[in-house]
Amino acid sequence: MLILSPADRAALWQQTISSAPEAREGMLHVLAKEMQDIVGAELEVYFGLDEQFEQTLGLLDRSGLIGRDELRRAFEVVGIPEEDEPGVDAAEFVLVLAGLLEETADVEHLEAGERVDAHRLAGQWRDQVEAEKAPQADAMLTVAKVASHFDVTPQAVYKWCEADKIAFERTPGGSYRIPAAQFDWTRGEAGKGAQREIAERLLAKHGGEGAPGEEEIVASIREARRAG
Repeated sequence: MLILSPADRAALWQQTISSAPEAREGMLHVLAKEMQDIVGAELEVYFGLDEQFEQTLGLLDRSGLIGRDELRRAFEVVGIPEEDEPGVDAAEFVLVLAGLLEETADVEHLEAGERVDAHRLAGQWRDQVEAEKAPQADAMLTVAKVASHFDVTPQAVYKWCEADKIAFERTPGGSYRIPAAQFDWTRGEAGKGAQREIAERLLAKHGGEGAPGEEEIVASIREARRAG
């Protein structure tokens, strides 16, 4: 597998976004394959995601966001050692894709189904980044890390500790350290997935209108809980 240099990536990028309609699909396929090879060389979890990369670029192309400078710059330097050029790592690049897909979900000229697909793919990319960040079983976590993952306040985590609901240790300086092994680390992601499913249903329901706001999502979650 040959990884292109930044200069070669820049040439491929320019050739793709300036390609004629009859060559567009083929060029997007080549660009998607190169992205997968570059990102997969750093994180093997991204190998085998040909379809996900192609769907992402197809949606960004149809939304008009594929020409955004932040994506071009990230593609040119992802995986490049920082001593050679300013680079970004694979996770940072994937988050750029996710962010642009979230913008795509608000593009009014796209069909409702395409906007739902953009929202779903953004969530998948973010999930994969989170999976890479999952701590080792023997890791000792900060209160902030536990709070962020399970979408609660740090004060809530302190209360769990004080009520002996979770195991923890105190450092000589008085900080809390929490063993990762006691948690089902997929729990937080399951909750985020459920929230995204509700958002996707609302987006499909709204059709050509704007993406649902946080208040509507929260109201739908509460309604689903009452119904359950």
